[in-house]
Amino acid sequence: MSESVPDMSKRNHALDASRGIALMLVMWYHAGAMPAAERAWVGPLAYVHDAVLRVGWVGMDCFFVMSGFLVGGLLFSAYKKHGRLDVGRFYLRRGFKIWPTFYVLWVFTLVFGEAIGRPVTAARVAAEGLLVQNFIPGMWVHTWSLGLEEQFYILLPLILLGAMRLSRGRGDAFAVMPAVYAVVLAGGLGGRGGAGAPPPGWGLYTHYTPTHLRFDELMLGVLCAYWYHFRRESLRRWVATRRWVFWVVGAAGLSVPVWSGLQSTFVVVAGYTLTAVGFAAVMMLMVEPTGGRAEAGRPSWWVRGCAFVGIHSYSIYVFHQPVRWTGGAVIRWAAGREATWWEYAALVFPVAIVVGIVLARMIEMPLLVWRDRVAPSRSGGILGSGEPLSSHRPTARD
Repeated sequence: MSESVPDMSKRNHALDASRGIALMLVMWYHAGAMPAAERAWVGPLAYVHDAVLRVGWVGMDCFFVMSGFLVGGLLFSAYKKHGRLDVGRFYLRRGFKIWPTFYVLWVFTLVFGEAIGRPVTAARVAAEGLLVQNFIPGMWVHTWSLGLEEQFYILLPLILLGAMRLSRGRGDAFAVMPAVYAVVLAGGLGGRGGAGAPPPGWGLYTHYTPTHLRFDELMLGVLCAYWYHFRRESLRRWVATRRWVFWVVGAAGLSVPVWSGLQSTFVVVAGYTLTAVGFAAVMMLMVEPTGGRAEAGRPSWWVRGCAFVGIHSYSIYVFHQPVRWTGGAVIRWAAGREATWWEYAALVFPVAIVVGIVLARMIEMPLLVWRDRVAPSRSGGILGSGEPLSSHRPTARD
């Protein structure tokens, strides 16, 4: 096995599979509604599509919680091992992880954007370059989440340094993290409430993508990482003795998109937070599946398959829309017509997944190996023995 290929035996398959499932939910959501004429081809299966399309947006909320948990876990692990936060090294390693693949997308869009129907303007390039594509339109709509996470990566070490200062004399080095999360949560709920009731004026850059409206989901993941690293025994006891509580909270939170639409006032104000809390509860069951007792057995084939997609999910996510637009342009050129929904679905799923895996193996993973030589990880792994994931990225130690 090439050293640039992740070792699946040292990973948390449940979390990697969750990342893969979350990615596919988001991709299905991006595939859009099925035209009435094409629904007749599949009969009742069209209703399955409608159901998945309705809940697909929740995949992004799951990504945010996982990202906060794993990136926060990197910083907490490094602190426990070395007694300090190496902010410069953290920024360097995150840059190596995110920017190479992202810049490949930039070059592709600048060269081929006009040909595939995505003309580039200076304002859109600037939005991407300044990491504010979640406030104003960038070159691609789906990169809003990358801008949000980059802002999170920049702010999180500074937030933790402040938390360390406020935690002096209070026990562990980050004892005020629950209070920090409470402040961020209050700000998020207040900001979403202040954005105004969505219908009929729901706006992507008003009610959905801005950092101050979604930051609490990332910080919830950081709070979970704090409990995992500094309140581990209490977490294990809770998981071992109150598993039903985690399942009930998880089911309740993740059911929100089933009965309330994305553009509803309820979802805009409280729904993002509730789905994040629901996934956080399930995530805690994944990282402490038996309350600390060893768990035997090999994951089932479908878990391994979803996990394989999960560890390549950053490159898949970045390029799934360019693959769709490029395929659409090729069909227009070759067949003289617009692509059908099914053709777009094939481009978004199997084709984009294969392209993303190939690009991850060619660009992302080799550069991560080189990064580990230049700036080795100081965390020793996110969970202490191997790593589950990094929001939507592939190595064992971020």
